[in-house]
Amino acid sequence: MQSILNEDSIVFDEPHKRYLPGDSVSGYIFFNTPSSIRARHLKVTCEGVARTGWRNNEKRAEMKLFSEERTVWRALGKEKHIPAGENYYAFKFVLPKTSSPSFVGEFGSVEYQVKVSLSRWWWFNANASKPIIVAGKACIPRSLALSLKRFDFHDTVHFETGGCLNIYGHIPLRFYALDSFPLVITVENRSPKNIPSLDFYMSRLSHYHARAQDHLCDSAERCRLDRDEKERLNVKHSSKAIVHVELELNILAMGRLTKQFEVPCRRGGIVAPFNNSLISMRYMMHVAIPRVFDLYPISGEIGKDEPEEDA
Repeated sequence: MQSILNEDSIVFDEPHKRYLPGDSVSGYIFFNTPSSIRARHLKVTCEGVARTGWRNNEKRAEMKLFSEERTVWRALGKEKHIPAGENYYAFKFVLPKTSSPSFVGEFGSVEYQVKVSLSRWWWFNANASKPIIVAGKACIPRSLALSLKRFDFHDTVHFETGGCLNIYGHIPLRFYALDSFPLVITVENRSPKNIPSLDFYMSRLSHYHARAQDHLCDSAERCRLDRDEKERLNVKHSSKAIVHVELELNILAMGRLTKQFEVPCRRGGIVAPFNNSLISMRYMMHVAIPRVFDLYPISGEIGKDEPEEDA
């Protein structure tokens, strides 16, 4: 027997939207039944759940980030039947302003969904669910920048053969979780060698707990946890490269060049940094100089943990 409810029964007003923390999630429940249904109530729930797990789920945890429920129909008095035909029931929820973004990592995830449940007399309940995507308002927080007022970086490489290379970069302080972001690079080549290109890398650093903490976890905990043999078994760390692009510059010896690039990312690869009681995620970026004659690649880290200050 086909279920009364399925994923298509949940219809969003904005079906392709990536929601932001604080946004409203609205829509309606729709189903068509050939005869009336005797039932107790019809409930709609919007929830966000963080999950972690590894070692074949020997180490795992689950925590509800938020959950709200609405009863959109209830049996009253003698009216205990949902009528035959097409039925529509509207719903609306507001996501918490502190919502972590949707995220799927190596050892855990943050997922959001809208669920509907029809409680029936003397029969199995009918249930269905549909996922929603929650994005972050900003992908790069102020705390990742070397200069806390603007997202700028500056690195100087000294060559063994004499001279140096000054690399300046700029990324917007905050940008939305899209599939690319702008990067402006300025290079002053004060060496006797031509520099054809630079490599730009962006890595996602995340860590996971096998049990919920009594505080917001942070990547700075890593050193402390690694020193604790017992706690080490309950924590996992992950580093994943999500961006690697070669920036064609063709900088002549003793030359200077400024150029803007649109850096592509894997679809869905850029998620706003976040932390909750189970999972923490942030980004690290660096540039590298490809081999030039007798020079091996030299990397310079441009994302560091710095205390956030008011702009």
